[in-house]
Amino acid sequence: MSSQQSAQAVLQNTNSHINNVNDQQSIERETEQLIRQELACIDQLNQLIEQESQAISRADTDCLHQILQQKQPLIIHLQQLDKQRQEIMTCQGVAPSAENFEQLIDNATNSRLPSMWLELKAALKQCKRNNEVNGKMIFMKKNNIERLLRVLLGNWQTQGQTYNPAGTANSYSKSGLCAVA
Repeated sequence: MSSQQSAQAVLQNTNSHINNVNDQQSIERETEQLIRQELACIDQLNQLIEQESQAISRADTDCLHQILQQKQPLIIHLQQLDKQRQEIMTCQGVAPSAENFEQLIDNATNSRLPSMWLELKAALKQCKRNNEVNGKMIFMKKNNIERLLRVLLGNWQTQGQTYNPAGTANSYSKSGLCAVA
């Protein structure tokens, strides 16, 4: 191989390396932008879940309906962002999984990505926790309403209790109506 051919081979390898670095930087910028969008979306969702908690406490069904209308597009957008993350991984030749994404984040040259990813995971965990609390509040309110209905219908002295396939308690009694409107 001549020195000119050798120089061309070195130049091609250098150009290939520069393209790979540029591609990696481009992917990392795209990943950073994706995480920023997810953080913004999760922040909005957490705010709505907090409002939902207050509406549940007040039994404000109109407000709950409005919040639900606002939550749906955010959830759809989060699903779309998750698909974009999976596409980034596929373009990298990596199977889409949480573990593989974390490995990509850990190996990134962009030093902001690991802390942003940790922030996103913490925000998601908080969102899940808040949503579970709201679910428990709804369950408790539902049980209170069922007890009130049993009293109003004269079934407050139940003879037994069974559970349906969904795990919900079914009470039965032989007593009649307690009050008639």
